[in-house]
Amino acid sequence: MARHIAEFIDDQQKGKMMLDYETRLKAALRSLGASPEVVQDALLSLQSYGSQEDQLVEEFGEPEEYANALMPDAKVRSKAGFIISGVVLAVLIWLVLRLAKEAEWMAFEPYWNFSLLFSLGAVVLGIGIEFIRYLRSGK
Repeated sequence: MARHIAEFIDDQQKGKMMLDYETRLKAALRSLGASPEVVQDALLSLQSYGSQEDQLVEEFGEPEEYANALMPDAKVRSKAGFIISGVVLAVLIWLVLRLAKEAEWMAFEPYWNFSLLFSLGAVVLGIGIEFIRYLRSGK
């Protein structure tokens, strides 16, 4: 048991994931926006080299490097776009409700008590959208 833990820590320190080569390659390609056909072609190209990860790394390099070689012009999608949008929206909601309270606009008065909830809801929504995008990317 202790040996397995030591191996896991070694792998983590080397930056290796506990996922197989194909899974890591699929995730890397999807994060670059590869079509399913490109992913399938890349996986088919691996089959002729066996299933040993050491052989695949020797032939193609790390999965992330191989994915970048297959799609050199691809851009990595932002992983925080909706979170940042949620924070900006939260600040705007709070400011509008604060200004409405200061201006004593009666239509907004009942909403002031919930302004923090609305603001946090916008942030949670942004985090939720990013989490769903992460799950759909296959990582």
